[in-house]
Amino acid sequence: MTQLIPSQTHLLHSPNKFTFYHHHHRKFSFNSCNYYKKNNKKAPKGNFVVNKFESFHAHQALAEESPLLLPHVQTLTMFPKDDLLSKFVMLRFDSTLLLSNANLRSPSMSTAILTIKYLCQAGAKVILVSDWNTKVLDIEFVADILSSILQYEVATLKSISPDIQLRIEALKNTNVLLLDSLSLFKEEVANCSTFAELLSSGVDIFVNDSFSLSRKILASTVAVTRFCSANIAGFHFEESIHLLKEAAKTDRKPYIAIVLLCLACYC
Repeated sequence: MTQLIPSQTHLLHSPNKFTFYHHHHRKFSFNSCNYYKKNNKKAPKGNFVVNKFESFHAHQALAEESPLLLPHVQTLTMFPKDDLLSKFVMLRFDSTLLLSNANLRSPSMSTAILTIKYLCQAGAKVILVSDWNTKVLDIEFVADILSSILQYEVATLKSISPDIQLRIEALKNTNVLLLDSLSLFKEEVANCSTFAELLSSGVDIFVNDSFSLSRKILASTVAVTRFCSANIAGFHFEESIHLLKEAAKTDRKPYIAIVLLCLACYC
């Protein structure tokens, strides 16, 4: 089996979607790439290495297309709004942003808030997941903060279990449910598939709106995508990608950009 020691930004292919992530130390093997189907090329047999957003075999051709090669990412803007109706949508939000004292009118804050409100207005049942310091903030206090920001009642559920009925009961009187802090679970940072499956129990659609955590391999951003029928980027994530692309278009030379983030989102 072909093995890869990732060094920069890599692409993990799973059936019908890609996961982009950054890692330094672990070894992974990869399956075939949809690049070949899209470009009417015959894919090599077996596993092969993919590096910097493209397969090794397609590296040169893709590198010529753009000085900053970013993948196509399916976003909430592209996703049919009607398909959100009555769906269970899990949203990975950025707690350092939404739970901070930042100006609610700031671009980053407003797009993060807009993602949640948009899902609610589309008739989705929204399950919020994130991590925060539980020694300082308990789940009820975090729910109160989010309720105040969103102007929606936010219910809470401390347990993370495969019992879907618990989530259905908690969402009877509201469209927004907050699960307990992911910092309480060591499986989160281990990108544990079993934990991710529990986390996504009953979930139809996964929305990643935590761009700042995309440099990490987490169960709530990577492993969870295996168990959801659709994986898309939220408005804040989409805006962050746009700003990154715009920054790369600058005419000021020379310039240096140290990019620590990578895309943990999905095509």
